[in-house]
Amino acid sequence: MSDQRGKLRENYVIFSSIPRHQHRFPQHMRTANPRLLRLSDGRLLEYAVYGDPRGKPVLYCHGFLGSHHQGALVDACARHNGLRIIAPNRPGIGRSSPHKFPVMTAPAADMAELMDALGIGEFSVFGASGGGCFALSYAFALSHRVRFAGVAGCMAPLDATHNLRHMKMIRRMFLSGCHDHDRIAGWALRMLFVFCRRFPRSAYRLLTMTASTP
Repeated sequence: MSDQRGKLRENYVIFSSIPRHQHRFPQHMRTANPRLLRLSDGRLLEYAVYGDPRGKPVLYCHGFLGSHHQGALVDACARHNGLRIIAPNRPGIGRSSPHKFPVMTAPAADMAELMDALGIGEFSVFGASGGGCFALSYAFALSHRVRFAGVAGCMAPLDATHNLRHMKMIRRMFLSGCHDHDRIAGWALRMLFVFCRRFPRSAYRLLTMTASTP
């Protein structure tokens, strides 16, 4: 039972990006090097680096309910394959300053600043779940620097009727609320994060039940 509980907790810690809770993470998933970059407009961008420090750079775009901690899941694999995973937090996540962008390609400028600060010219991008659309937008906007782009479980455009129809009702309602009622959505997300940290097993089951069928 204890092994099963530990596995569930490991699957779920990706939802926390608050440094003071790092002592709760399993040893192999603790982030030892979260860093802050001051962008040209004064905003802060928090990021962490995983994998091989001298490996080929890969910009990782975390999922919708995620943070740079997701990069810890591939740390060992990245080291083995010579990859350097740069995992930034999107605006409003962790210590990254909140910010609204007018179009999907606008955040690419922040990623360009991050790579410049790290002395990286060309790089690859990879996005998981809700981060997939950001990975694709970066590949488009920074095509002169992005060599490869990949996505896993990427969200499709929500303006296509059939994409929304195949989502579970609770997820359709949540995504609509995030778009039309951002303050209420922010409060709901904070409550969700607290629930996930205190009851990881129940939260894991909840997400499993509301997952869309492939």
